[in-house]
Amino acid sequence: MFTIGLTLEKDAFRIAVLKKEKKSFAVESLQIFPLGPDNVKLFYNLSPFHTGKEVQIVSGLANADVFIRKLHLPLKEKRKILAALPFQLESVIPFSSENPVICPLLKPLSKQMTAVTVIAANRDHLTAHLAALKEIDIEPDTISCSPMALVRFAKWQFPQEFRILCFDVKDQKIACVLLEGGELIVSQTIPNDALEIEKFSVFLKQKGAIDDQTPWLLTGDVGGLAEALGQIFPGPRLAIQDELIPHAVTIGLALDGLIADGESVQFCQGALTPKRTLFMRKTKTLQYLGFCLGAALLMWTAGTYAQHKKQNRLIENLQSYLSTTVAPHQIEEKLREWENSMRGKKSSFAFLPTVPKVSDVLAWLSAHPSFATEEGGQKEGMEIKSLQYSLVKYPHIGDPSSPYAAQVALEFSSLIPRNARDFHEALLKGDQIVNAKKEVKWQTQNQSYYASFELSNRIGS
Repeated sequence: MFTIGLTLEKDAFRIAVLKKEKKSFAVESLQIFPLGPDNVKLFYNLSPFHTGKEVQIVSGLANADVFIRKLHLPLKEKRKILAALPFQLESVIPFSSENPVICPLLKPLSKQMTAVTVIAANRDHLTAHLAALKEIDIEPDTISCSPMALVRFAKWQFPQEFRILCFDVKDQKIACVLLEGGELIVSQTIPNDALEIEKFSVFLKQKGAIDDQTPWLLTGDVGGLAEALGQIFPGPRLAIQDELIPHAVTIGLALDGLIADGESVQFCQGALTPKRTLFMRKTKTLQYLGFCLGAALLMWTAGTYAQHKKQNRLIENLQSYLSTTVAPHQIEEKLREWENSMRGKKSSFAFLPTVPKVSDVLAWLSAHPSFATEEGGQKEGMEIKSLQYSLVKYPHIGDPSSPYAAQVALEFSSLIPRNARDFHEALLKGDQIVNAKKEVKWQTQNQSYYASFELSNRIGS
């Protein structure tokens, strides 16, 4: 998979092409194209577009165009956090509440607390950004932002560093980003001026965000700024390859599109979603549905074949006991004839139980007026907690003529005592499966009830 990070500048656009290989990322190309139709053609002549593999384009908003705020919410579920965010941001977001597009990054802190890094952009800025790219015939799949790109780049180059202060210089402005533990802590844009840099240093030190040992990174159009920064920030300067310095943001944008860790920024939401992305989503959905349909058809075919095979085997077995040929539709009828003939004969051993089965008891309870409404739903206030079914008598080798006898122990709760009394009375009267001639044991404790009764003999009823 290839991802192209892209930043739009005054008279050019800068790109970085990254390729994902298993768990690593390789930089394929770093280029700057002047604005113009011919140069856009050169852009689309890049090798990734001719490999047949998926190519993702990620552009980014500048630091000054995004608003970042960190919140702590006493919530855990993502759905509830997203529902609460608009109310939390209403008083702090610096633009109209109707315009912002929000990308929240969630990090659970405990079972009851979640840290939320809110990255927001004005919808008008996003629309203008997309329009500017459309003029040069480029439609991005993702719009991220420069602060997150610098975080991605710094983590990629220096994964062992806990805290890094990043400076990226463009158009006489410095994008300043502080990351700690891989998280974005501070993002600010300041003029490329020694006094402003000094003020920013004092601000960070007063907040306790940095100290004299904090390492710093300088990227972009650095010029002679490194020496001035070294005097203001005495920590070690982190060294990177010279060819990467001007392209740190574009590389970071490509990384933000490649890394699937739930911390990527995507401002292309709702009506701003690119047509190509919508088409790809639709295509993948149809592919998924087609796969599910094919799997279901395959399972149905295999099941039908297995059933047909078992049916043929059963017919073959039956032929050995019958003198006539049995058609498939006659199997059930023949088995029923055998069962009835066995029931009608006196045998020293009862092959088939003569009491209701467990399934019969469950069906009886589920439809009983004490537990079910006329519509078939559960009666309010009635809940079965446990049911125990046991055969207390049955034929065995020492006593083959012993009859079948089944006992049921039922525990249930009832918020309305009258409903429980009605059920008790129904048990005492007996019905299709309750043997009224036998004792019905009944115990009550608060709203819990216990009943024990014997099932009727179906043959004798």
